[in-house]
Amino acid sequence: MMSRPALLAEFIDGLPARLAADETLELVINGDFIDFLAIAPFAAFTADSVEAVRKLRSVVDAPSSFASVFDALGRHVAAHHQLVVIVGNHDLELALPAVQDALHDCLCAPAGTLRFVDDGRAYRIGNALVEHGNTYDGANANDWNGVRHLASAQSRGREPQADVQVSAGSQIVHKIVNTLKERYPFLPVIQPEGELLVLLMLQFEPELRSDIKKIAQLLKAKKLAEQLPKHGKTAIAAACSEDVGLEAALRDIFSEEYALLKATNQPISALDDWIDSWRCTKKTSLSYMLEHGVPIPLDRLNKIRLGITKIVDADQSSLISGETQQYGVEGERMLKAIQGLQVVVMGHTHLPRQQDYGQGVYINSGTWIDRFTVPPEVLQDETCKELTLFLRKLLSPGGIKPMPPNFADLSVAVDGTVLHAELHVYESALP
Repeated sequence: MMSRPALLAEFIDGLPARLAADETLELVINGDFIDFLAIAPFAAFTADSVEAVRKLRSVVDAPSSFASVFDALGRHVAAHHQLVVIVGNHDLELALPAVQDALHDCLCAPAGTLRFVDDGRAYRIGNALVEHGNTYDGANANDWNGVRHLASAQSRGREPQADVQVSAGSQIVHKIVNTLKERYPFLPVIQPEGELLVLLMLQFEPELRSDIKKIAQLLKAKKLAEQLPKHGKTAIAAACSEDVGLEAALRDIFSEEYALLKATNQPISALDDWIDSWRCTKKTSLSYMLEHGVPIPLDRLNKIRLGITKIVDADQSSLISGETQQYGVEGERMLKAIQGLQVVVMGHTHLPRQQDYGQGVYINSGTWIDRFTVPPEVLQDETCKELTLFLRKLLSPGGIKPMPPNFADLSVAVDGTVLHAELHVYESALP
């Protein structure tokens, strides 16, 4: 999951230059590394090991645009630096034995240089704890029991006796986001979720209204997953309190669409494959209208403008000290509960954060997918002229300059003491 592979390859190759004379180097990739959800043929989870390895090789091997990253990782382990890969929710296939073996072979990793954290546990480096963070997002939590059962069976050449339960979030990516991101490549960047994703998509693609009942089924599955009391009352309460405020705001902005979305009372059931009907651009599609200069109704543009405003207000993308949501709440809890723990590092949300909680530091390392800020004039202009220009730039390759990526830099002593922990912006030497 990276927008500029050459940039990440440059970062990896530059890591040894950061070392002091008495230091060794360990690179931790904190989940959602290889986006199996985005590799055709699309699937919410690829349980077949042969197909999962094929998908891996399609990303790793030339002429893939990502090959330079794996070449850099190969140089990293060839120099006997450590590489730790934590499994997230987009790369669950990395928990499968055959996929791990294939990546090991692709990197020509010397013995002991490549390690996977693939069983649901957090990764400890002395007094630092690192985990992806999707454990605290019910809609995207991994079915670790199912994954362990599948990996165990495959390691013995047996057929598993039970399926992995795929998260509702992965189903939404598979059924909705993957289908439309070629027309709207900024969708994975702005990361609208749940109802907000659908309400915006009804403005981008009005003909989706014909599938509203099926979409509502997915959202109900996601909502139920979010409400499962898996991770303690504190985190769940934090998530639900935010939902209440967002829902009220959505009802005001998207009153007609919101009523349509809430009207269905169908139970959650197996969904038919209804993707193909979305693949062709319609003349009512926002992407078509922007590309061909077709006038877009002001009411429709204003709903998009206000919907994006809600996303920007909620994520505070440019604020390193911004809201950490349930992830920071859980990080603070662990810092209090685990004796000696000094630092908690997560990812998952794509939002770089650093918070000192007194007992220790919480860091979210952000993402290497391009992020952008929305200029205030775009959000404030009720004529939506600025929004139209902004959307045209978003749909043009290189039209908007992305924000630089972030990484967490830790220095840990031999006795486990964290000597230094800080979130950094990576400034590239590339043009």
